[in-house]
Amino acid sequence: MTDADFFKDLDNLLAAQIPPPLADGEFTLYIVMERADCGTKRAAAIIRDAVAAGQMEYIGKRRGKHGHALDAWRVVQKNRKD
Repeated sequence: MTDADFFKDLDNLLAAQIPPPLADGEFTLYIVMERADCGTKRAAAIIRDAVAAGQMEYIGKRRGKHGHALDAWRVVQKNRKD
């Protein structure tokens, strides 16, 4: 195996293991903490209550701004007539 083949295989393996970055409309606990100006426990309660009410949904792990894998959510968009 050449070095190029090795690094290609390694890159493919890593790409499958690293979560995608946050997309538009997705957020983490830390973003809720910042926007709501609250601590971890309160932000977690906000998210938990909104998920239970069907206002938010958990979407899985995403890569945060520092490269760490973080849980992420998004606001549920209801089809509504104005």
